[in-house]
Amino acid sequence: MLALETVAEIRENHFRDKVPIKVIARRWQISRNTVRKAIRGGPEAFIRAGKRQPKPKLGPWIGELERVLAERAELPMRKRPTLTRIHEDLASLGCEASYDSIRRHAAAWCFRQHSKG
Repeated sequence: MLALETVAEIRENHFRDKVPIKVIARRWQISRNTVRKAIRGGPEAFIRAGKRQPKPKLGPWIGELERVLAERAELPMRKRPTLTRIHEDLASLGCEASYDSIRRHAAAWCFRQHSKG
């Protein structure tokens, strides 16, 4: 998967500077087919429309998890419980969600909190 900036530079090299596809492929260490895709399709050829993933095991526990994450955010760094501890605590309450699903949700929650402010 190429970054949009890389696609833009590839297209600029090809169209403006008239650099051949083979040279661009060597320079960026990618296949010639990928270079052709960037040239023909433009940046939108590399954008994937992600679908929303269901969370059947975590779903009922999202409210509790977000409450714990909000409390955790207010504590000093040394006092904050780890995500492993949070996972263990939720599991002891009956949550069957995996550690990885809790970690992914916590990362998305933190990103949303930081992007608000």
